[in-house]
Amino acid sequence: MRVLLALSLLIVTVLSVNPGIQTTLTQNGLNFAKTVALEILNQKLQNLALPTEAGVADVPVLGKIDWDVYDGVVSDIKFPVSTIQIVAGQGLYVTVQGIAANIVMRWHYRRADWPHLSGSGLFTIDLASTTIEIRLGITEVAGKPNLIVQALGLNIGHLSIHDSGGADWLYNLFIDILKGLIVKDIENAVSNVIRNEIDNNLNKQLANLPVNQNIINIAELELGLSSPPVFGSGYATFPEFGEFILLPNRVSPFSPPPFLAPVSSSYMLELSISPYLLDTASWAFFTAGYMQGTIKADQVPDTSPIQLNTSSWSTFLPALSAKYPNNLMQVTLKADAVPTATFSASGVTVTGTGEIDIFVVLANKEVVPAFTLGVTLSATGTASVSGQKISGKLMYLSDSFYLKASYIGPFNPANIETLLKFALSGVVIPYLN
Repeated sequence: MRVLLALSLLIVTVLSVNPGIQTTLTQNGLNFAKTVALEILNQKLQNLALPTEAGVADVPVLGKIDWDVYDGVVSDIKFPVSTIQIVAGQGLYVTVQGIAANIVMRWHYRRADWPHLSGSGLFTIDLASTTIEIRLGITEVAGKPNLIVQALGLNIGHLSIHDSGGADWLYNLFIDILKGLIVKDIENAVSNVIRNEIDNNLNKQLANLPVNQNIINIAELELGLSSPPVFGSGYATFPEFGEFILLPNRVSPFSPPPFLAPVSSSYMLELSISPYLLDTASWAFFTAGYMQGTIKADQVPDTSPIQLNTSSWSTFLPALSAKYPNNLMQVTLKADAVPTATFSASGVTVTGTGEIDIFVVLANKEVVPAFTLGVTLSATGTASVSGQKISGKLMYLSDSFYLKASYIGPFNPANIETLLKFALSGVVIPYLN
C-alpha cells in the first residue's frame, strides 16, 4: 500500500508543470457562479416531462384492471436555499434545500374482463421540503477543465397527491401504486437534467475554450491548464501554462520556476502572473526581431515642443543643426539583449539595454546616420481589467545613456539627456502603450 502511495505521488509530481499564470476562483466567485447556474437549472426543469407509467392491478369487486399515468409535467419550481462549498483537496459540494414544485399527471384505467369498465382523471401533486446534493470534481482534459459528477442525490421530503375525477377506492389504489413510482420518476428526471447539463452542455463549452492565442504570427500564448485544479480552503486555483512559444518551431528556452500566488477572499476572481510569462514573451519577440522600431517625424504630435527635425534640436546639439540645417530626422530603437522583468507590489518593472540610432533625412530622401547612443532603460507597468479585456500600461522610470558612435563629431550625451528623457517619456512610452 505504501509503495502504491509513493508511486502515485511520484507520478503526480512528474506530471505537474509549474504554471506561468494562476486563475483563482474564491468563495465569492463560486457564490456568483452558483446563482447563475441555478437560474439556468431552474429554467431547464420548468415544464419537465415525466415518463408514462403503466401496469396491471387486482382491485376488489372490479378484479384485474389495466392502468396508466401519463402527460406528467413539473412546473413552478422554487430553489429557496442553496449553498456551494469548496472541499479542500476534493472539489465542490452544492446543496439546494427547501425545493418546492407542482406536478400535474393524467390517469386512466380499464377493467380487463367484460364489462370493460373504464375511467380517467387528473392528479395534482405538491412537492415540498426537497433537497438536491451534488459533489463535483474538476479534472484537466487536453488543457481544459472538465467537470465530473462524483455524487448526485435528490431527497423528496414531502409529496402529496390530489385526485380529480375518480372514486375514493381508485384514488387510494393509485396512491399505493404510484407514490413510489412518481418519486422514482422525479428523481431520475431531475438527475438526468443535471447530468446532461454538466456533461453535454457545460463540459462541451469548457472543451471549446481556447488554450492558445496566436500573437501576430510571431508567437503563441499557451493558456491551457498545466495540471488539474487545486482545491484549498475557500478557493479553487487553476494553474495554466502561461508562456509564449516562438513560431513556427514552437520553442522556448525557459523552464517555469515554482509559482505560488497569494489568495485574497475579497475578490471573485484573481489572475496572478509569474515573471516566467514576461520572460518567455521577451525572449520570443526579441528572437523574432520585433524589439525594434523606428519613429519618423510625422509620427510626433504637432503639439510636442520637440520635433524630429534638426532645427528643433539646435539648442541641445548645435553640431547636428550646423551640419544638417533644417532637416527631418528619424529615430530607431532596438534592444540588444532580452529584457528582464521583476514583480513588486506596485506592478512590474522591465529593464533592458539597447541602442538609439539617430538619423537625418536629406533633401533627396537619403537617410544618413548622425550618432548612436547606448541606453539602459527601466519602465514600470501595471495591468487592469476592463470588460473582457486585460490591458497593460507602461510608465517611464529611469535611463542611462552613453555615446557609442558619432558622425557629427564628439559631444557629451549629457547635453541632450533632457531632450532624450522627454522623447522617451513623451513619445516612446505613449507609442508603446
